[in-house]
Amino acid sequence: MSLHVPLTVHGFTIDVHVFVDEPGSEEKARDLAPFLERMPRSHVESGLTRFAIFVIREQPALGAGGATYLPGRVDDAFRGKFGITGVADTDLDLVRDPERGVLGIPLDRWQRPLSSLKFTVLHEAGHAVHSSRMSLISTGASLDDFLGVRPTCGHGNAVVRRATEAYARYILGASLCRDAVVGQTTEECNARVLRHLRASPAFRSIPSGWRPGRR
Repeated sequence: MSLHVPLTVHGFTIDVHVFVDEPGSEEKARDLAPFLERMPRSHVESGLTRFAIFVIREQPALGAGGATYLPGRVDDAFRGKFGITGVADTDLDLVRDPERGVLGIPLDRWQRPLSSLKFTVLHEAGHAVHSSRMSLISTGASLDDFLGVRPTCGHGNAVVRRATEAYARYILGASLCRDAVVGQTTEECNARVLRHLRASPAFRSIPSGWRPGRR
């Protein structure tokens, strides 16, 4: 059985299920809510609510860092992997709805201080938004448009990896660009990346004056 910590974010319930025996997990889960609250309400409603957050021993395929398991793919990823993840097959009933996915946060990330953990969680939240018919990639955007953003996940489309990382850092109020780009200052790099991020379908209905943390 997991520790279930329901979070209220913009009036919606985000389910956190902790499958590891880690002291202080309930408090840590609740402390994530204010950071998730910084997301646009529509991103929470149409993206994040489609996913449960699973705190697990390790990812089913033993990959490093967080991971996003899309709706319809959770069972295949987790079934029979209790020894690795700590998630029993019967626990998969928690996300039996075919429209629900999982944001997997492994123990080594969960044990980090909140100041670091929040980046992992918001990065995966970015994947949840991107996968929910709200792409974070503007029309025609390429890898060059996201140069300077340091990807933190190791698989999948390179542009998506950088866009989701830029999203997490934008929501959390951190510099979007951490790697140097020839001919650009960090401020110029941030402005370029943010321009492309805000031009994406995910932000199409978000007022231009909106900033993270505003309703």
